[in-house]
Amino acid sequence: MNRILFVDDEPRGLEGIEEMLFGRPHAWEVVFASSAGEAVAAFEGRPFDVVFSDALMPDGATLLSEVRTRWPGTIRVAISGQPDPGQTEPAVPVAHELLTKPMSADVLLDTISRALALRRSCRSEALRCVAGRLDKLPQRPKTYERYLARVHADASIDAIAAVIEEDPALVAGLLRMVRSAFFATATPIERVRDAIVRLGLAQTSDVVLAICAFDGLTNERVPYAEETFAHCTQVGQLARRVAPPELRQRAFLAGLLHDIGHVVMGRSFPLVYRRMQGGATEHREGSVAIEREHFGFDHSHCGAYLLRLWNLDEELAEAVDHHHAPLDLPPARRGLALTVWAVEMALAEERERPDFDEARVLERATAMIRNTEAE
Repeated sequence: MNRILFVDDEPRGLEGIEEMLFGRPHAWEVVFASSAGEAVAAFEGRPFDVVFSDALMPDGATLLSEVRTRWPGTIRVAISGQPDPGQTEPAVPVAHELLTKPMSADVLLDTISRALALRRSCRSEALRCVAGRLDKLPQRPKTYERYLARVHADASIDAIAAVIEEDPALVAGLLRMVRSAFFATATPIERVRDAIVRLGLAQTSDVVLAICAFDGLTNERVPYAEETFAHCTQVGQLARRVAPPELRQRAFLAGLLHDIGHVVMGRSFPLVYRRMQGGATEHREGSVAIEREHFGFDHSHCGAYLLRLWNLDEELAEAVDHHHAPLDLPPARRGLALTVWAVEMALAEERERPDFDEARVLERATAMIRNTEAE
């Protein structure tokens, strides 16, 4: 049975949680603790699957940090009734998610359900521990959240562009992307507003997510991060061109994020990962076997875990999880993974030739998709 721990030094806080859970059918063991010390003692008796801790409680952030170190496979959620981000800042880097009070019972139950589903979806306790021990827990990018909020509010293009313009690195990445051969127009694009118009809101959203994700996970110790992003950009652009019309937009994002797990693993084990990659900038099937032998999981599993942690849709997470083995998915759900796999395989073959030809890559990838679907 799954175990859930709630920690709050205010009795009313725990009573409120208990009232929300009362009468709601669930299959978990629920434990309450009124201090960080009591929570640690409960963990030492038997670890929990999910812990909810009040972010403003004395030692609340310290508790989540200790859980990250000693029980990294546990999903950590901070709860705060304080709207000031400065008050909750210490807890954010060590929490998978931040909930704000007041919250409804439905929000609480949904958070628990998603956390437990995330644990079930992860094939490896070792992977959960690696993700849990990251020095900076990867959060769903805040700029991406603000971008989506403006789009959903039907804000003007200028207002949406203003969100992107707050981040110079994002501006540079977006303009570099839109000036690439794949998107280039006769008139050079110099402004964020024009880039959004050229790409469209949906495609700009995908680019913003990918750039923010890579930028947020990368530091000077992560090996081959720039090469990985360049590779993902190329795969995303080509995947969009070979995918059927109904999958094109999703294929673009799946390609952009398919190797994000390389960056997570490189951040966690920079020296080991650099030696394993051996200076290669292209990630072939052979690296998957090496990763599994060394870590017990590979970069595709790691990337999918990250996307599920960010609560992105399951179709995208499955595509990342299975982009080296699309046939492991049922036929109705393998379209995205199959597209990314075919593009990667075609690219690898073409790079063995002295005269790289993108048209041959597209032709070969299309044929591989068609032949695989016909089997």
